[in-house]
Amino acid sequence: QTIDKCSVIWVISDIERVSGGRAHEDLLNESIKACQRGFCRDVALVVTKTDKLHLPEYLRERKVGNRAILSQREAVLERNEMIKLQRNRILKEKLKRKLPADSKVQEASDLVYTVSAQEYWQQALLTEEETEIPRLRGYIRERLLDKKRRMVTKYVAEAFGLLLLTDSFNCTENLPNEYLHMSGLRRFVEEKIQLLEKAIDQCFAHIEQPLQEGVRNARTSYRRILGACLVRSRGNQGFHQTLKAVCLKNGVYASRTLARIDLNEAITQPIYDQIDPVFGGIFRAGMPTGSTLLPHIEAFKHSLQEKMMEIGVRNGWKYDSYKKSFL
Repeated sequence: QTIDKCSVIWVISDIERVSGGRAHEDLLNESIKACQRGFCRDVALVVTKTDKLHLPEYLRERKVGNRAILSQREAVLERNEMIKLQRNRILKEKLKRKLPADSKVQEASDLVYTVSAQEYWQQALLTEEETEIPRLRGYIRERLLDKKRRMVTKYVAEAFGLLLLTDSFNCTENLPNEYLHMSGLRRFVEEKIQLLEKAIDQCFAHIEQPLQEGVRNARTSYRRILGACLVRSRGNQGFHQTLKAVCLKNGVYASRTLARIDLNEAITQPIYDQIDPVFGGIFRAGMPTGSTLLPHIEAFKHSLQEKMMEIGVRNGWKYDSYKKSFL
């Protein structure tokens, strides 16, 4: 519920957990689902404590690059760049599978940030720019300015349109005909709503076949999925307690020692795998396709605006784009 209210989501994980941990992967998956639902506009992975590195161990396990590493700083920068490239590629692949190709979040050039707060203040190893905290600050500033710009533009347009409408309604000579205009407008809106409902049904008809296929896949694979979720890492010791906790929590159990268990998500994942691309296509905001919903909503909005402007012109209004936008 909290994630659904976010317009920008940062998933934060330290450098030691980003390669093998599961928590940030789960959060990234939830963040992508928030993007699918439409409110979230941006996702990023922030890797912290990137100054922590044991140089002899890193050099021993180093598998990339032919250039010799001569200092701790060079090793940290090389590892950070490698993690950025690797995680950026993985995250982009996930977004590409789950979201429409023209989704705004996929246009972001940087999806991964490797930061070090300690080095930002001390600068014993890295420069201020190399800690990438200034980039995060710029990222926040840019998003806030964009949000405020869109909000102010919307409010000013609505206020200006309202003032123009108020000025138009100062004339009282057409008041006796207002009831007739309103009843005609109501009938017009009801007809357009019926057409919009039919268009929505046609859009969502494309999801029926993938949904049925996903349900079949879920039915055939649920035993294997449940077996993978309920792993007996220590034999039967404490296993009944885990099962009891899962049942009491309606299929979701976050253990302090074991990996998080979510049976509901696991057994329905085959369904989401089938319907996610279609669902994303229905709500895509870019190039329209036969199943895209937004053009039908835009057509409904424009037809309603034109009808109201037609009534307004008949009543002596002057055509104005702000007034039309407000309507």
